[in-house]
Amino acid sequence: MRLILSSLLIFLASQVFAQTYFLNGTATDIGNDCYRLTTEAPNQNGAVWYADQIDLTQPFDLQFSMNFGDIDPNGADGIMFVLQTVGTNALGQSGGGLGFLGFSPSFGIEFDTWWNQDYADLTGDHIAMVSNGVVDHNSPNSLAGPVQASATSINIEDGLDHTVRIVWNPLQQEMIVYFDCDLRLAHTIDLANDIFNGQSLVYWGFTAGTGGSFNNQIVCLSEDILSPVQSVTTCPNGAITLDAGGDPSGTYLWEPADFLDDPTAATPVCTPPSDITYTVTFTDLCGFNTVQNIEVSVVEMTATIAGLAYINCADPTTVMSGTNNFGNPAVYEWTGDPTMFGGATNNNTCSIVAGGDLTLTVIYNQVCEATTTVFIDSDFSPIDVAAISSGDITCYDPTAQLVATVDVSGATIQWSSPNGVFGTPTNAAETIADAPGTYNVLVTHPTSGCTDADQVIVANMVYYPEITMGIPDTLTCKNPVGSITGTLVTPENSVLTWTTITGTLLDGTTTLEPMFADTGFYFLTATIPENGCVSNSEVFVAADENIFIDVTSLVFPNVFSPNNDGVNDKFHPYLLEEPELDLTQFMGHYQLSVYNRWGAQVFDSNSTPVDWDGKNNGEVLTDGVYYYLVEYEIVCDGLGRLYNKGEFQVLK
Repeated sequence: MRLILSSLLIFLASQVFAQTYFLNGTATDIGNDCYRLTTEAPNQNGAVWYADQIDLTQPFDLQFSMNFGDIDPNGADGIMFVLQTVGTNALGQSGGGLGFLGFSPSFGIEFDTWWNQDYADLTGDHIAMVSNGVVDHNSPNSLAGPVQASATSINIEDGLDHTVRIVWNPLQQEMIVYFDCDLRLAHTIDLANDIFNGQSLVYWGFTAGTGGSFNNQIVCLSEDILSPVQSVTTCPNGAITLDAGGDPSGTYLWEPADFLDDPTAATPVCTPPSDITYTVTFTDLCGFNTVQNIEVSVVEMTATIAGLAYINCADPTTVMSGTNNFGNPAVYEWTGDPTMFGGATNNNTCSIVAGGDLTLTVIYNQVCEATTTVFIDSDFSPIDVAAISSGDITCYDPTAQLVATVDVSGATIQWSSPNGVFGTPTNAAETIADAPGTYNVLVTHPTSGCTDADQVIVANMVYYPEITMGIPDTLTCKNPVGSITGTLVTPENSVLTWTTITGTLLDGTTTLEPMFADTGFYFLTATIPENGCVSNSEVFVAADENIFIDVTSLVFPNVFSPNNDGVNDKFHPYLLEEPELDLTQFMGHYQLSVYNRWGAQVFDSNSTPVDWDGKNNGEVLTDGVYYYLVEYEIVCDGLGRLYNKGEFQVLK
């Protein structure tokens, strides 16, 4: 026996799908829309729930079959028809609770095959209405009954399929139960408000349990139990199957009989050329008649392709969707150049990876067919970029200009760097690198979205000369001029410049060994010509701590013999302690004037320190006494200008 609705169910053959039922616990699918809730084993607990919720504001008339097994009188425990709000994974408690125990809020109709005296059960198999997971008829949750299940027998554990009909009338707020075509129980109740706190959408299904006693307990349901269809659509002369639902063992009469292959069948095939309305009368096994009008609309089938009919490098794939005016299920066939497709071509959607004509053919019910074509436009225009740098980072220029040359106008340009630093915006063809590093540029075609990239490396050319300063000579009165020797500069081609503020440079100011003639600081600047980087160093030139000489013993000779015999040939000052020291080398000023005894000047040095050889105009003076006046300055004594006068005798 199959569950049916009082209103007929009509379907296209290709539209009929088994409704989804969710099984929990020990429930199993045994085929033909039948579900075994428990087997002949103790302590079993099974439930089957319909996927779609039922609306308590709408009427329903459910017919189905139940089989309670063939073990009697020790079979147990029975089956429950249940309304609940937990969901499709709900599972109650086994045993005398019939799998219903534990649901709250809930409404249940029990088909009980065990006598629980504590629950005020009838001794025979019975039917009752209960709520909130309680099957105790002494409880306030007991709503109606119990009454004997079968009008003709106290035993329903007879191995037979029993027809059950449950009718809900929301206008009268009445729930009615038929068993084997006999009215057995009716009860008035506001289910939504009294049981479910105002909620009208509830889950429904069946539970069953066993304890120490057991039985095979099975419920058989129609696959289309909650899917009535009052209108269908087909194409001109297209074959369509009408489905009245219900138990095929009942009788059917379709009127008119036009374009039907069998007007008395449960599922006749209809091939109308135009719109037509049928009336079907169904009589079930209990003698209940149901009459319903079915409208068959005949229209031309059309197919439509939707989606973005354009691909490029930015969006290399587009998904096109096919639809038709008849609905689904239908067969979709996509055709075009094989290179266009990026996946299956037999679904209502397809992935397109290349341009061209795309054709969709939709076949409905194996009879109706429609075709449409769209053109998939494509743009994969390439783009090319070349990146260059104005140079590397140097001391001359601590930045580098980066330039991207693109072969397409209007391109999007973006610079990036994992380790560099930008000094200007990075979305232009030209930008500035403020540091060495790797610089990447990515360009995007303005229409195709295709990209190209290039890379330029800006090297770090900032390195400085290394100076190892040499050792300067120490100035003395004997050595008033010195040099700095041993200076090392790398690289060797560095440009050198010596400067001083307090000293005196004489020569070699661009060499490693400059000459100087004064104490003070001397500065060396080294510049690398390739990168302009500069290093500086300095050295201090000191004078010997004994640079000053003692001139207190300075005397002038009182006699000399300018005869070139190598003995006392020169007239010059000398130190008594160091007569061999040439004092003229320390003299910054020396004015010697010599007079004969008649007062005539016979020699003048013109302020130049000299060793006078006794000659006047190239002739040696004659023997005799002469007089001298001398003004001199010795730079190493710190005494300034000194004066002396006296006489001397020339002896040849």
